[in-house]
Amino acid sequence: MSVQTVRYPSRTHRPSAFTLIELLVVIAIIAILAAILFPVFAQARGKARQTSCLSNFKQASYAVLMYAQDHDELYPRANYAIPPGTSKFGPTIERVHWYEAVEPYTKNGYDVRNISRGLGTWFCPEYDKSVNPLFGDNPAWSLVWNANLAPANAPDVPDEWRTLPILSLGDVEYPANQIVIAEGAGRRVYTYGNDVGPWTLASPLGGQPNFEKDVNIVWAVARARHNGGANYGLADGHAKWFRAPDKPFANFRGADGREIIANTVITAGDGKNSPVVYRRDINPNAAAWFREK
Repeated sequence: MSVQTVRYPSRTHRPSAFTLIELLVVIAIIAILAAILFPVFAQARGKARQTSCLSNFKQASYAVLMYAQDHDELYPRANYAIPPGTSKFGPTIERVHWYEAVEPYTKNGYDVRNISRGLGTWFCPEYDKSVNPLFGDNPAWSLVWNANLAPANAPDVPDEWRTLPILSLGDVEYPANQIVIAEGAGRRVYTYGNDVGPWTLASPLGGQPNFEKDVNIVWAVARARHNGGANYGLADGHAKWFRAPDKPFANFRGADGREIIANTVITAGDGKNSPVVYRRDINPNAAAWFREK
């Protein structure tokens, strides 16, 4: 008995293609995933920069402690005047910043003649040159000194500020909460952290410079730099991130060049919405402060 083979009609197999609807669905899914993941990637990148900056603050804080130990426990001045022609940085340099004072303990090569570039410890990777042309020109000034500990002594500093006492390590009652170094926008190398009192002097670009406004706004502009907050170096040598206030600064006008901040009170340091305040005796429950009293 013979077995017959059943033959089926042959079929031509063709690869199936995406329909227009299927292609649109795939594109929509990719767009949704990108919208979800891109902010996550940006946040992760910002967090990495924040961590890198925090490391810089820790190095700088240790350098300040080592400097103080070698100088009768006195803090370095924010800056100080020197006779023309005596600076190692050139004959036209007539002042030395606190960076140069603690530079031997970091060996980052800080050079006042070339402040337009980032230099290791002194450079914040989130420094933004586009904030304002009056600020964004000195990325090597990303870290600013708390001049309440040791004031500036340059010729342009008002006498009432220049004659403030230089504090020592022993003068600080709460070193774990006392701010030594803060973030800066680049215009000045120091701040007093005063955001609770009115700005009473003249506009920085009209008549006499508004010294108090000029030195404090560089910190106020930068204190929301990292994920809604900023890094700080404390007097005991550790560094920490603190959240910025809900309104980091008042009446900031961008790059118009006529006014950086209005002559009004910045209410961010009232202790209610910011862990960092100007004075501890005003806000004793704050997490950190620029002055103890």
